[in-house]
Parts: sequence; C-alpha cells; structure tokens
Amino acid sequence: MLQKAECLVHFSYEKSDYQAMLVDVQGVGYELFDPEIASAELVDSQNEVLFTTGNLSATAIQNFKVNHTCNFYCKCLALKPLSS
Repeated sequence: MLQKAECLVHFSYEKSDYQAMLVDVQGVGYELFDPEIASAELVDSQNEVLFTTGNLSATAIQNFKVNHTCNFYCKCLALKPLSS
C-alpha cells in the first residue's frame, strides 16, 4: 500500500503542474482520509495561507522529492522522475 500512496502523492504533484502535492496520506485498507495539501507557495496574492494552516508548503514538497524513488505504480502512470 505504501507504493500506491507514494504514487498518489507523485501523481498529484505532476498533475497540479508542480504547484501542489497531496501529503500526509493516511488510510486503512482502501479508504484514505485526513490528507493535507502542500503548495509551492504558502500564501496567495492577498497574503492568505493556502489550504489552511496544515500546509507544509515547499518544505514537504522538497522532502518528498529528495526521498521518493519512483516505483512500479509511478512507472505504470508514466510519471516523470522527480529531481530535487
């Protein structure tokens, strides 16, 4: 299940044009709950925090990029390898 969750995070980042990432994926069996979103920018043009105070922003994105190794599921979806 870990590889599928990591692939979901990678997929969310690529499909958002590298602007947001689904993080803190938790679940039991096939049910996922309580995700957070990390965005490349912490605040918007009105200086409002994007995606609530749980936004781990660029720190979480960079951490994932450094530690993620593409797996079977990433390759099945033809996701581009992440560079740190």
